[in-house]
Amino acid sequence: MKKNMMRVLVSAMAGAMILGTTAFAQNDNDVVVDAIPLAVEETEGTNNTKETQETEQAAYVTYTGTVLEKEEGQDGAWRVTIGNEEGPTLVANLMPGVQVFDAGAPEESKSVEDVEKGMEVTFILPSLSPMTMSLPPQSSSVEAVVLHSADGSFTVGKFDENLVCEEAMLQLNLSEETPISSITGNKKVYSAEDVKNSEALVFYTITTRSIPAQTTPSKVVILAEAEDAAQPQVTAETKSVTEEAVATYVPMRTIAEEAGFTVEWVSNDAPVTWNKDGLVLEFLQGSNVIRVNGEAITLDLDTKLEKDTMMVSSDVADYMK
Repeated sequence: MKKNMMRVLVSAMAGAMILGTTAFAQNDNDVVVDAIPLAVEETEGTNNTKETQETEQAAYVTYTGTVLEKEEGQDGAWRVTIGNEEGPTLVANLMPGVQVFDAGAPEESKSVEDVEKGMEVTFILPSLSPMTMSLPPQSSSVEAVVLHSADGSFTVGKFDENLVCEEAMLQLNLSEETPISSITGNKKVYSAEDVKNSEALVFYTITTRSIPAQTTPSKVVILAEAEDAAQPQVTAETKSVTEEAVATYVPMRTIAEEAGFTVEWVSNDAPVTWNKDGLVLEFLQGSNVIRVNGEAITLDLDTKLEKDTMMVSSDVADYMK
């Protein structure tokens, strides 16, 4: 129960901070359609019993704002704070390799170094990403950054069999010449079939005045492919399972130190130890079994070394308090 409640709390905070996931109009930086947060609602049935209702959940959320601060962090990351006239809204640790796009020229190669103070940007991250409980919240799970431009627009959403995103009221006209890639950066050759029923980041310029509006994208980036984004049917019996987050990899040192742990590392072959107020977590590279105050706990993913950065399964957050 404690494990489920912590994951639900993290998910709820991420949903509450959503600034919009669809149809960004770059000329005035307004969000046309707000995102639908993940939710599973219960309503009273006619026989005074609870009936579980399924609501569609967005796999990705976005945070949009002005870059207020940018500084070098740890493990090769950049610590970037975005916000609005009311103050900071998110602190993101942008890890090496995070994909950066210019909305006006999405085919050009960009990097975190191109993110500068004063820019209008959008961060894209999985909706169930681990996030601190601080204000503003902090996250190391940003998968893509979009630099706003008056020369281009973009949207994030799920496209159906007809390549329509209902939230954005946008339909894609794709051809063999349309650049289609994946957020994973793999070299697979993608086609329009891969975009169907997938979560995608779409860049475009001109749309028709029809409903839904139609556009020929300048670039499509698949965020979660159809088989990855599939959600299980929600029933009263399976509700507790669907409330849990799907684990992803997060940088070990960053997530530990953000939560106030000290990290002790000797070598890649020795356990990495976290310490905080008598709570001790031990990790071994290549294993998903950790020890929490001596008790063996199994995480969803193995601890691994990736580009000189030790990565750990995000469900470790359930054992950090």
